[in-house]
Amino acid sequence: MSPERDGTYVCTLSPELLDQACRELGESPSRRQDDIEAIRQWLLKQPHITARLDDWTILRFLRGCKFSLERTKEKLDMFYTCRTAVPEWFKNRDPLDPKTKQILDLGDLMLEEDEQQTVAGFVQILDLADVTAAHGLQMSPALVKKAMTVWQDCYPTRPKGINYINTPPGFETIFNLFKSFMKEKMKKRVHVHGSDLESLYKQVPRDILPIEYGGTNGSVDDITRYWAKKVEDKRDWLLNDEKFCVNESKRLGKPKTSSDLFGLEGTFRKLEVD
Repeated sequence: MSPERDGTYVCTLSPELLDQACRELGESPSRRQDDIEAIRQWLLKQPHITARLDDWTILRFLRGCKFSLERTKEKLDMFYTCRTAVPEWFKNRDPLDPKTKQILDLGDLMLEEDEQQTVAGFVQILDLADVTAAHGLQMSPALVKKAMTVWQDCYPTRPKGINYINTPPGFETIFNLFKSFMKEKMKKRVHVHGSDLESLYKQVPRDILPIEYGGTNGSVDDITRYWAKKVEDKRDWLLNDEKFCVNESKRLGKPKTSSDLFGLEGTFRKLEVD
């Protein structure tokens, strides 16, 4: 069931998850709509931001920021700013495009509409079995810094753990580069298991894993095809999503540059959209 109906939030949380949202995130069902409206009115007053204004989008950011209105404003600004600064990641995401379909066939997808994970968070498993030295050579410090900034500072997600399995020779070198840009609390949630699946099971319940990893929760191929179909069904949403960004020439105060965001030289003013 979708957590929104005609742009209005409809709670789909179980009583247990709703209680968790109140305890851990500071969510108050009686105040929730007022908080959403406060952020919506703030967004409407930002001349440089073209943002989604529906309840569900705003609520995801409120939950990701534990209902701090100021932190939510900062993260939303950063989110739309980075979308403009990194068009190679946020533009041309038509799921029917051959290049995009190739990525979807790999199962590379973050849930956008799963309400449970906005409260309970999520755990990642990264299988590096097919990673080669050639992949590692593409991981420049600038690219890694950009990726970690976008992941940690833009998205309203609650990562609870990162698990690396089947790590290849030379993994430590690249891993240490990523780790250098991680926040301290994130470093504590990283687990490197090598090829030891028993070690993985201590972090992730075995029964929820795909059969390829010793679980009983379907196959990787089944899961990949399921989510690829979900993304294709949301094609119109993805194509429409590209218009939500910033125009730095309209920002009140000093425009932000790539250097401000990622410690990189240059500006992305040429990417502004009126």
